[in-house]
Parts: sequence; C-alpha cells; structure tokens
Amino acid sequence: MNQAVSLDEAMDPTIQIIFGTQTGTAEDLAYNLADAAEEKGLDVRVSDMEDVDSAQLSRFQYLLVLTSTYGDGDMPDNGVLLWKSLSSGDAPPMNNTHFSVLSLGDSSFPNFCAAGKSWDERLQELGAHRLCERVDCDNDYEVSAEQWEQKVIERLLESSAPAVEVPGEADVDAASLQTESGQNKREKPFVHSASEPMAMKLREKRCLTKSNSSKEVMHYEFELPETEKAYRTGDTLNLMARNEPALVNALLCFGDYDCEALVPYKGVERRLGDLLSCAIDLRQPTPKFLEYLAQQSPGGELENVLQASAQSVQDFLRGRDVLALLKTYSKSPIPSADLIALLAPLTPRTYSIASSASMDSASVALTVASVRYELDGRAMSGTGSCFLADRLPVGANVPAYFSRNRHFTVPEDTTVPVIMIGPGTGIAPFRGFLQERQTQGATGDNWLFFGDRNEETDFLYRDELENFRASGLLTRLDVAFSRDQSEKIYVQHLMRNHSATIYAWLERGAHLFVCGDAQKMAVDVEEALLALIKQERRCSEQEAETYLDSLRSAHRYERDVY
Repeated sequence: MNQAVSLDEAMDPTIQIIFGTQTGTAEDLAYNLADAAEEKGLDVRVSDMEDVDSAQLSRFQYLLVLTSTYGDGDMPDNGVLLWKSLSSGDAPPMNNTHFSVLSLGDSSFPNFCAAGKSWDERLQELGAHRLCERVDCDNDYEVSAEQWEQKVIERLLESSAPAVEVPGEADVDAASLQTESGQNKREKPFVHSASEPMAMKLREKRCLTKSNSSKEVMHYEFELPETEKAYRTGDTLNLMARNEPALVNALLCFGDYDCEALVPYKGVERRLGDLLSCAIDLRQPTPKFLEYLAQQSPGGELENVLQASAQSVQDFLRGRDVLALLKTYSKSPIPSADLIALLAPLTPRTYSIASSASMDSASVALTVASVRYELDGRAMSGTGSCFLADRLPVGANVPAYFSRNRHFTVPEDTTVPVIMIGPGTGIAPFRGFLQERQTQGATGDNWLFFGDRNEETDFLYRDELENFRASGLLTRLDVAFSRDQSEKIYVQHLMRNHSATIYAWLERGAHLFVCGDAQKMAVDVEEALLALIKQERRCSEQEAETYLDSLRSAHRYERDVY
C-alpha cells in the first residue's frame, strides 16, 4: 500500500464512490459497496458521475471509481462530461487522493474495459495514489467485483479512513436514524432483479414486417405481475433466454458429452445439460476459448488472429459460435469442466420497452428483430431474439426483470418539445414516449425520425404513427428508407436537411433522444448533430461540442443505444 500523503486542509476525508453506467450494473455495485463499507463503520458517499466535476473529486482523500465501458471503448453516457473535464489539460492535480477502480466490460469486444483502464491511468497521471489495483470484470463479474470490494474495504480500514459515529443503543431514536449515511440508501425502483426475476407471461406476439421483407421484426406483449411496480417510460426489460435445444444437442454429440454429468459451476455442481441450456453462452465464444483452441495448433490460423489485434479477434469471432469453432479447430476433446470454465455466462438479453404503463398498466411491450443467418451451411439464430420468436409460445412464462433507464424518459414538463431519433427497432421506446405524451395530454411538440430498409415492408408501427400524426400528437414524422432508391438515405441525412428547424426546436428547449445501433447509427447521428449546431450557430467545432455538452448536462440529449 502507498504511504500516506500529507493532507491539505481543504481535503474531504469522506470516501467518495462514483459510478459510470449504461445499464445500471455499475450503479448497483456502487451502492452494494457503500452498504458493505457502512457496515464496517466507514463514512462513504455515492455519486453519479454526472453529478460531480473534476475539481470536486480532487478534494477527496479517497476515491472509488466503478465504471462500465460502452460502445467501442467509450465512457458510458453519464460519465462523458466528467471524463472530458478530467482528461483536459487543466484538470486539477490529485496528489492527496487515494483511489481504486472497478472496471466492467465484455471481453468479446476489442477494447475490453477501456473506460476503467483510462480512469486508472489518468488518476495516476494526475498524481493520485492507488489504494489497491484496478480489477477488470467480464460478463461474469460477481466474484471479481466482490473480491475487489473486500480488498478495498480492507485497505480503507488499514488506512484509518473516516468512520461513521454510531450512536449508543440508548441514544437511538427516529431523528438519529437520519444520518448522513442515509444518503446512500436508495429506494429500489423495482421489486425483482437478476437474482430474483419475475415470471412474465407472453400474451401476444405478431410480426411487424411484411412476409416479403428482408428481415423479421416482432412485437411482443407480456403480462405485468401485480407484485411488480410499474415501469417508467424509457426503461428496459431483461429477459433470461435459453439456448436453442438443437445447438445444445449438437454440442453434446460433437464432444460425446454426458448431459447428466455433474460439473462445478460457481461453487456448486450442476448437470452439464442444464448448464449448456440456460447458464452458458454458446453463441458468443470468449477470447480465452479461442486461446485454448490456438494452443492445440501452435503457429496456426488462430494464433495469427490472436497476435494481430483485439479488433482482429472480434472480427474473427463475429458470427461464429462455440460449435463452429470446435468443428473447425478442435484437435482433441475438451473436458466438460474445462469447456464450461472457458465460456461466458448466458447473460440476460436487454430490450427497450415499447409501451407506456400509463396507457396499459397490466402489460409491457417489446420490439425485437430476429437475428437469423447462415454459416457454413448451418442455420444460425440469435439467442434472445429467436428464443422469443421460435420457442416461447403465447401463454408461456419467461424469467425477467426491469432496469431503470435513468434520464431516458419523457420530460416532466409536458409543454416541452421532444425530438426522437429511432431507426429500425430504435422506434421501440418512442412508441412508449408517444403513448405517454398522449395520456399526459402533453401540449409540447413531438418530432420523430424513423428509418429502415424498405417502406413497403419495414415501416414499423406505421398505422399507429400515422394515427398519432393525424391526431396532432406527432407534430412531425420524417422517414428514411435506405433501399428504396439507388443512393442510401439514413436518418442523419434527414437531420442535415432539416438543420435550421432542429436547431430552432433546441433553442426553444427541446429534449433530443436517440435509440438504436451504437456502433454506426449513434455515431453518425451525433456527427450530424454537431454539424448542424456548427452551421446554425456559425461557430467552431469546439463551440458546437460545448453546446452539445450543455444539452447533456441538462439531460436534454439522452441516448439508449446498443
């Protein structure tokens, strides 16, 4: 452990915990850490990254950072502004701060845990001292996160970190319970969670695309149990899908595995067949699984892929599943226990909610594109999307739980204008937004940008949207169908065409929301947004970014991208 440094009089001895999150996991872990630290008598404070600035952080003696990585190695949306401040040339020195970082990521992406790594490096550059080493967590983060939490608390106790004064038993009354530590107690928005999911019954499914479409997009409605609190417009639903039985059977046959064999998994022994069906991800091979196969053929194709770059690994794995790799590259049988240890857990599939509880409090809707393709003569399918489309009949139950989507929801002020950009299945939350605004009797203007491949076959929720427009609720509806003409047209092109009007809406207080693909669409939309701001304000690129940052800070530019 680093030696203690002298403290400036202005230093705050409180243990500051901050979280950067896209889906809520880092936030949950931050509050779990706070609970565990307070149980040990430590004085802690939990803050959202968007609620603090770099100057404030520099005044804390202890700083614990929990952050996910989003997109192509980027900061989560709620951490963008703080990171800009911290990474700038005029960021304050942090010589009197002791810190540690818990980084969340997905090793199937090339820039694994990049956000946490950047935080760790930058804090050290600014002179801060590591309380304990950064821990990088993959999808199966529970054990690693718990070990980091225990180590951090142990180091804090060793370092004489500030303690909470606990009143004696005789002194405890209702007033004394309102301590500062109470700021870290949050009311959980939902009853159920990943560890305690609810059973949701599918009550309706229908195809939104025409039979001659180049893709399949489905609409699903589930019954909302009375035990669960109502979701908020813009929230997400997490479904616990199962692997395709044919894929599980093919894998068992290929490896000559006994489905009844007991295999250790997370401290207990479980049937191999059960693990392959509902606990292990068979569609997303891990880099360590690839490394294992490469070791069987030194100097071969896999070794070359692994030595090239993280991006080359991701490109190579794209579209391939565990069975495909085994059939092509396995030189000898892999023991079942080793196979399970090499693969990632089957994580819940997260979907934007396509309805408003204000309109129908007994149900929740999703809009999901079925992932289907062919690889080496095999029909391949998305784990979650095709579980819903092919293997979950109406009337059947699926384990599920809600997640709060933070600031991605309709404005409280019903007079405020709203701009929604949601091509493809990105339309989902905006169907809910429009339903919500209708039940509110909102008077603020609503503008939707929607796009897809072909108008005839892929105009999702067309009748509903045209009814919203006819009623006056949807003030403007601009659509782009990329394959209906020789030159592809996307929503970002429409934005540029309506540059002056979009800027005028922003100037009168509009909130702008984006939902859909993170890798390409969201990037192109933000570039178009910056370009129109620069054009309409007649300003520099830097001034346009500052304007956009002001929208972020006011929660008037929010994204739900994946």
